[in-house]
Amino acid sequence: MWYPSKYGADDILGAMNLITPRTIVEAVSLIKSGIIYDLSHNLDLQPNELDGALAAQGINVKRGDTVLVHTGWGRFWTDAAKTLSGEPGLGRACATWAVDHDIICWGCDQAAIDVFPFETEGEALPMHLEMLTKAGIRLMENIYMDEIVGKTVYEFCLFAAPLKIKGGTASPIRLLAIT
Repeated sequence: MWYPSKYGADDILGAMNLITPRTIVEAVSLIKSGIIYDLSHNLDLQPNELDGALAAQGINVKRGDTVLVHTGWGRFWTDAAKTLSGEPGLGRACATWAVDHDIICWGCDQAAIDVFPFETEGEALPMHLEMLTKAGIRLMENIYMDEIVGKTVYEFCLFAAPLKIKGGTASPIRLLAIT
């Protein structure tokens, strides 16, 4: 649920805050439990893998949750050659999974939610189209979550404070996990 700034709808300096229960799906555990491996840049995560990770973590996704996917790919942020060569991401089938679970937001630790190269040649950002445009599910990218994942904390209250940019379609956010 979005809570507007106390200064009104035209408050450019204020922020709208998103407070939601949250669930992390740690994709790294899909490869090998607890050990970060160099994930292939064409790894497209599928719903059965998300369900498997959630079951292993003892987590149930509830209506209105934000789901964060930790792939470990964020550790390559300073390696331009690596990050520009491709990256893991959510396969298109995860869009249906998200709608079926009635989540309000996806988040990930890489540059885009989508797997790159894309699943279908010539198609750009299918998860952006399916989630954001068609289903109204918000997307957060480049989230640093190594620290909280390292502590095996998978459920918490998530507080997201974006900049309020009049006419904007995106914003940097301050993301806080309250355990």
